[in-house]
Amino acid sequence: MVEIQGFHNLAEIYEGNKAIVYRGQRQSDGQAVVLKLLRQEYPTLEEVQQANREYELLLGLGSKPGVIKAYEISKSHNSPVLVLEDLGAESLRVWLTKG
Repeated sequence: MVEIQGFHNLAEIYEGNKAIVYRGQRQSDGQAVVLKLLRQEYPTLEEVQQANREYELLLGLGSKPGVIKAYEISKSHNSPVLVLEDLGAESLRVWLTKG
């Protein structure tokens, strides 16, 4: 079980080649969030910069309809963690397996 400081009740909702996505709660206020972190224990500088660009892009889009909100970018161990709005959706892979 992964531990990310400041968050609890983590449940994996997606695992890809480059990132793992969890659903959980922020301990400070109980807010439901989605956490996206890089798979690599020691990500490259390029991977870290890409995560930062993703965060900045989401911030720049603000509250446009259909765009998930980015709350913050933090760090867990050696990896950046994007803290995103949880809309309660399921991954397409899970949805398809349910038929």
